[in-house]
Amino acid sequence: MKRALVLAVSSVAVATEAHAQGFALNRYQPAPAGDAFFAVPSAVERPGGWQAAFGADYAHAPLVLRSTPDQRDRGAIVSGQLSLHAGLSLSLARRALVSVDVPAAVVNRGDSPPTTADTRITSPGSPALGDIRTGLRVRLFGDRALALAAAASLWLPTGSRAQYTGDGQLRPGAALLASGRASRLLWSATTGVERRTVGDLVRSRMAQVLTAAAAAGFLLADASVLVGSELSGATALDGGGARATNLEALLGIHLRGEQLTFGVGAGPGLSVGTGTPDVRIVASAGYSSGAPVPAPAPHFAYAPDPLPPAPQRPTPSPPPPAPLVSVTQTEVLIDERIEFEPGSAHLRGTELLERVARVMSEHVEIQRVEIEGYTDARERTQSGLELAKERADAVRDWLIARGIGPARLAARSYGRARPLAGNDTAEGRARNRRVEFRIVNRPPEAAAGETPR
Repeated sequence: MKRALVLAVSSVAVATEAHAQGFALNRYQPAPAGDAFFAVPSAVERPGGWQAAFGADYAHAPLVLRSTPDQRDRGAIVSGQLSLHAGLSLSLARRALVSVDVPAAVVNRGDSPPTTADTRITSPGSPALGDIRTGLRVRLFGDRALALAAAASLWLPTGSRAQYTGDGQLRPGAALLASGRASRLLWSATTGVERRTVGDLVRSRMAQVLTAAAAAGFLLADASVLVGSELSGATALDGGGARATNLEALLGIHLRGEQLTFGVGAGPGLSVGTGTPDVRIVASAGYSSGAPVPAPAPHFAYAPDPLPPAPQRPTPSPPPPAPLVSVTQTEVLIDERIEFEPGSAHLRGTELLERVARVMSEHVEIQRVEIEGYTDARERTQSGLELAKERADAVRDWLIARGIGPARLAARSYGRARPLAGNDTAEGRARNRRVEFRIVNRPPEAAAGETPR
């Protein structure tokens, strides 16, 4: 395995200068809380709520000293660094995500290798807070199938240069992200520019760094397991050779529940850049504040309305009668349901919603309606709650675009709760992939409308 640093050492003066130029050594940057992969962020934010993540990464031999010209290994300046990460993210308006990551090195040790017969480089020896990262991500377009986003980050100078956990100054960064899902394949990719320390102990400097990362994985066991690989790298834009280039790979597995996630992974360093370890081991646990499933409550749903027999016509294939929508004191009646394709929030048709919009426009006494999003049992994981919310939001956005006041509409996610049919057949699952409506605020004195629309 390649070592992380080759450093020319020839005098005590070099050793003194090297000791004074500590920097943020750890090159591992976890993705915002709630994202699918370890270090490659997604372009799609989780709909609503907040997410928390706790993780750890261990880097073996990220900073090793060798002398010239014999290339003799003098020892590890940092032989092992174990960092803990606490992350928090919050989705805003279905388009943006704000996040924060707080790192801390809890194991931080080295050999204090000699530079001359009488001089040693002092290795770190105590825990220290790292540079806190704050971030903002905005989805530009797309959905879970394919999305593009822009992100900005700012690292605060909260770390310690002496303990190799901080760079000592504000560091900005910006990136473009893309992600998508096709059947069981989940992928993400990003490229951007950030400011960080590059070089080695003697000639380290702040520089603009080009970053890139990609990840792909397969969803197994009804999307409750994700097995994937990640590749991330960075290089200084103004040169600097191999010591200014980092490249690492990870192979990991993630267990995905409706609210809890767990993951473990490991991978080698693929370059000799400063901060690249021989091997890195990572672990993570996450929590999502998904909407709880309440006990069944009185609600109105699309339900068949008795229709008169279709008149006999000479044509062999008469067109189906137009769906009818009507309002009573407690519910809306309709002769069909709005359904969705598996794994999608795209509306299959809008004729039913046209009639629902007309009824709500005419029945102004209905002050507020809750749009409930559901999935089938095969969409039962954490992503199922996201998808259910996206379906409810899609219907809400469509009705708002047709003139229904936003204050009259609320979207909620209920996942696979209250199935309408069995999930052992394709027809049953199609009926369960739906949205329903429930009146949550209507004056009791309002008269029931009974006219079909």
